[in-house]
Amino acid sequence: AFGGAAADVDAVAAAHGDDVGAWVRAQQALPATSVRAYYRRRANARPLSKLYVPAAVTSPCDVNSRWHNYVFQSTDEGEQLAVSNGAGGRTELRIDGALRAELTAFDGVALGTHTICNVLEGVGRQVRLLPAAAAASGTTCAAGAGRVNVPNPALDFGASPRARLPANTLQTPAVADIVVQPHTNAAGTGAVFVTARNVPCPASVTEDANGNSFMRYDGKYYRHDRRLKFVTNTLTEPSLIGAASDAQCPLAAPNYQNRAQCVLRAACSNAASFDDAPVLLDDDTIRGWYTDAAARRFVYVMNGLKLGALAEYSPCVSGRSRWKRVFGTACSPTTGIDATTLATVRAALAAAKAADTNPHMVDVTLSGAQCDETDAALLGATVRDTDNDCFTHVHADELSVRDATRWVNEHPGGAQRIRKWGEMGSINLVYASSHSAARWEDNKSKLPAIGRYGDEVSFNALRTELQTIALAVRVGALRSAPTDGVQACGSRNEVANEPLLGEQYASFHDPDDVSGTAIQDSMDWLHRARETFRYVIDNVHLTAPDELRQRTAWTLANWLVISTNDLSGFTTRPEAFLTFHDIFVRHAFGNYIDILRDISYHPLMGYYLTYRGSRSYAEAGSFADENYAREIMQLFSVGLVKLNDDGTPIIDPSTGEAEATYDNDDIVDFARAWTGFDVQRQRTNLHDQPRTGALTEPAGHPPARRPLPPLAARRSGPTPPRGGRAVSGTLPKRARALHGRLRRCSPAARPAPQAPVR
Repeated sequence: AFGGAAADVDAVAAAHGDDVGAWVRAQQALPATSVRAYYRRRANARPLSKLYVPAAVTSPCDVNSRWHNYVFQSTDEGEQLAVSNGAGGRTELRIDGALRAELTAFDGVALGTHTICNVLEGVGRQVRLLPAAAAASGTTCAAGAGRVNVPNPALDFGASPRARLPANTLQTPAVADIVVQPHTNAAGTGAVFVTARNVPCPASVTEDANGNSFMRYDGKYYRHDRRLKFVTNTLTEPSLIGAASDAQCPLAAPNYQNRAQCVLRAACSNAASFDDAPVLLDDDTIRGWYTDAAARRFVYVMNGLKLGALAEYSPCVSGRSRWKRVFGTACSPTTGIDATTLATVRAALAAAKAADTNPHMVDVTLSGAQCDETDAALLGATVRDTDNDCFTHVHADELSVRDATRWVNEHPGGAQRIRKWGEMGSINLVYASSHSAARWEDNKSKLPAIGRYGDEVSFNALRTELQTIALAVRVGALRSAPTDGVQACGSRNEVANEPLLGEQYASFHDPDDVSGTAIQDSMDWLHRARETFRYVIDNVHLTAPDELRQRTAWTLANWLVISTNDLSGFTTRPEAFLTFHDIFVRHAFGNYIDILRDISYHPLMGYYLTYRGSRSYAEAGSFADENYAREIMQLFSVGLVKLNDDGTPIIDPSTGEAEATYDNDDIVDFARAWTGFDVQRQRTNLHDQPRTGALTEPAGHPPARRPLPPLAARRSGPTPPRGGRAVSGTLPKRARALHGRLRRCSPAARPAPQAPVR
């Protein structure tokens, strides 16, 4: 069984007592947790294929770009490593001819050429090498003597590597220039994210021919870890790319699910061009994102965030603390702070203030030296710096500007709790006094940071959904105005990936990686890549707050089934399976006819029950596939026999047998209704290979593959088999024709094949 722990059960009992109905209603009111969206946010894949890249790729200047300070990564497997004596007595490592590192020592590895057999990512984890001499004697990466296992070394180049690296492939930001966050959700250590740039990245920064780009930061070297940038393409936000984005527009084909919400997206045309420009995060900019009707975003300044436990939030704890400026008579310095600690903080505030032009706050980084982290008086204290300017210690995210648009839809208390601030004309989101500090830490990733209130940021550094045409015009980033646009249609739950969540799930986009080995080795945690869609569903079931919906969806998914036994070739296409499961999540408390419609249009059902590609007699010269026509009645709806209200079979008095709900004639008629369904064209922004089209989209329905209307069918086609009935649309055999548009004939009185039905 899956579900909450004992503490969760106790919490439900405390909230609802014995009122089961109250719990059910509370569960039904929660937003649906999409398994597809859950997967896409955590599938932060590398571009493994040189033949097919389904999305834009991160650059060394991107915010939220990923870096690591170990030498070898999994994509090096199979490449040639050249080990030689380098400058300054160091050992030089080159992979595929490109300089990768200059180490003080590379113990256990002889000079010469080696094949990189296997890599576990992370400083100190195992790397297996096959020396050329061992390979010449018959040893392979899989077996034989002479293979060498070494720890994955930390990346190093010594003091002055610029002359030996290709031009502009090394950036050296100061500690205050960027914000670096360690990646902790991975088996190995050494990966970090650049989550903010306080100083713009130099425009000259680039990569070498092999995609290498390096950074020296705070005494360590890092290599840029190129990742795919999937964008938001939901029903309500189709092709949500920024004006200056390098992403391709993921234009889903119009269908019955998205057609009503397709928009004309100027950013998807080639008519507009843009330059970079500074963007001041002031009231006008923040409010402008809300008032822009073409791309409304709920962007707010965070206010009232709580400081938590002293051990985690003390300014003395190594890391960044935030201090809000206090002006005039409002300054009332806190007493009782340890004198040494107070002197350290005052000096640090003065130094930070000199380098920080923000008018509202300064950020201070203390090492812990001469600063007592157990001094409770310092938590939330008001202090004058050595210049007598006044500051109050606040939460490290206080006054941060964040995009709360996603949180509008996911807030457990309902969208209005977040929407109301924008609707009132405010730019501030006031954190509820009843919420704990932990609640903010648990959910802040759903409100991505843009910068600090009062900061100046780069237009190109903004998240793509914030790079609006209106903002580009206002800040002077619009080089040439758009003259046209492209119709952009979205897809349910096709959200952007979130780099800081890491590469938790496999993205099978490499057409050469049929087995999934390369993507499996690349993931942050090793697991069977072909089981990805099962792992995602299990994790959502175990962690999602809408537990009742997920249980109901699980029940429906075990009734209206598709099977990997018959779809084994599709197990490397998890996003398709997850969109199928989302049908049950979405309609768990809805209408059964909506479930039948969505599963019938889903390509995987078309493959599983073989009606994908079924064509009319007029086009194919053969009769339509009858499999789904039979199964939708037998297994998914009316069943084999008619039932009384108490569930017992209705008996035909003339035969003494249970009365059938349908006969073979109905199957033949329904088979004609299930013709014309086929997979939509392949497109970008999907975690999929360019093979058989977009399995995440409702099936296309080309008119040429559909049966002709009854009169035309009688005039141009043969007599339908076994019963000879011409049926329009999806009308069952016993449906009543309206207004004389269709009249049935009995088989005995059936006209000649060329005669029209009257």
